[in-house]
Amino acid sequence: MMRSRIAPIAAALVSAALLLVACDARPAGGSGEPSVSGSAPASPAPTSSASADAGPGETVRGSGYSFTVPAGWSIPSQDPTDGQVDVFVSESADADSRYISVVVSPGVITAADVEADGAASLEAVGATDVSLEDRVDIAGSESAHLVATLAQDGAETVIDQYYATRDEQTFVITFASPADTSDDDRRRLAETVLSSWAWE
Repeated sequence: MMRSRIAPIAAALVSAALLLVACDARPAGGSGEPSVSGSAPASPAPTSSASADAGPGETVRGSGYSFTVPAGWSIPSQDPTDGQVDVFVSESADADSRYISVVVSPGVITAADVEADGAASLEAVGATDVSLEDRVDIAGSESAHLVATLAQDGAETVIDQYYATRDEQTFVITFASPADTSDDDRRRLAETVLSSWAWE
């Protein structure tokens, strides 16, 4: 029974780690026009870089949900995850840019599940400095909030992960930021995006 709860959490973190590899391989420069792939259709968005406190940008639509990204964020013209996630949107095409990804996992991972098993699951796949933050409401779904650091080729990335549930599915929302991003900037980005989350 415990394995069934831990596996999706670990799988979600593995997806985040794979994204780091993909992001490191992205060329610098503009990301081109946003594209729609698989089950993650999205409205076109501007491609210029912007900070987390920029005004609202376009609405991104995934499988049964939508959220608004800051102005200038966009879906890359080529999916750097090779279809491993439902939605991927980034601040720019630079390898060290921030990004948001959503993984849809069958089954319900409750806030209590994450609080009990999440830290150990993340550490088991190489995450460090894992901390459990206050719970967050995401469009009526109570979510745990984990923060962790991942290292790839000597570069560190901080991830904030949230777990929203609906219709027997868990939506693992990951915000990835370079290690030198301030806590305030990370918090502002997450609050801006999550406050716009809607179920469709």
